[in-house]
Amino acid sequence: PAEDRGSAILATLPLAAPIAVELPGERQRRVMVVAKAGPVSVAVIHLDPLGGDRRLRLFWTPWMRDVQVRSAARLLPDGPLVIGADLNTWHGRDERGARFLAALFDATRLSIDRHGFGLRVLDYMFFRAESGRPAHYRQLAHRYGSDHRPLVGWVE
Repeated sequence: PAEDRGSAILATLPLAAPIAVELPGERQRRVMVVAKAGPVSVAVIHLDPLGGDRRLRLFWTPWMRDVQVRSAARLLPDGPLVIGADLNTWHGRDERGARFLAALFDATRLSIDRHGFGLRVLDYMFFRAESGRPAHYRQLAHRYGSDHRPLVGWVE
């Protein structure tokens, strides 16, 4: 049976103006969630790890994730923004969708601290900060029973 796949925003600040945007997909329904947390917008994106049954999943899924990322990017708000993203990039940071988001947010200097080899990167954070303010995120070592490691990010 069909069921939703997506993400949620958990915050200690009140959230305002929430929207949920359905992303194009072939196999599972995926939704991007965006809300305002004070002067900053926050968003979460969880892309489809697999394409439809008619495709060679390992080879065609990067194309599907790129379509999902570009669809979501058109709806992102202006101004300061933080995105947490499970891009499910089986092929790593060089997948087109990950490269597209990195280029879209390249005006904010970003440093990343990852644990392990980092060969199969699935989870990312992207920042649009005020001019000159660098951003950072760290991948935590403990997985808390998940196949993903939590990310913690901040803007100086």
